[in-house]
Amino acid sequence: MANPIRGEVGVKVGEETYTLVFTINAIVELEERLGKPISEIAGGMGSNVSFSLLRTLFWAGLQDRHGLSEVEAGNLMQEIGFAEASKLVTQAFARAFPEAQRGARPRQAPASGAGASS
Repeated sequence: MANPIRGEVGVKVGEETYTLVFTINAIVELEERLGKPISEIAGGMGSNVSFSLLRTLFWAGLQDRHGLSEVEAGNLMQEIGFAEASKLVTQAFARAFPEAQRGARPRQAPASGAGASS
């Protein structure tokens, strides 16, 4: 079962349930596959997202739990439909970056030597 606290989204296709999650490894796979940083990829996820980009996003989200090929991911998308696949990818992507969704700036590590002294 998908755990939303861990950023997971469940995808029911026929009798099978898949888990879509954008972990660090999935995001790296996505960036390498598309040759773009995640911030640029996210900018292309609007209402005019292409089939090609959506399939690649869907594929990347399935990698950690299922390791499917892009063709297999596309076949799953065919079963659930483009609109549903888009909704699920958007949910999983938002769960991967909850700070951005709330408008918070990402936390930064303190500079060396910074912090309370003993």
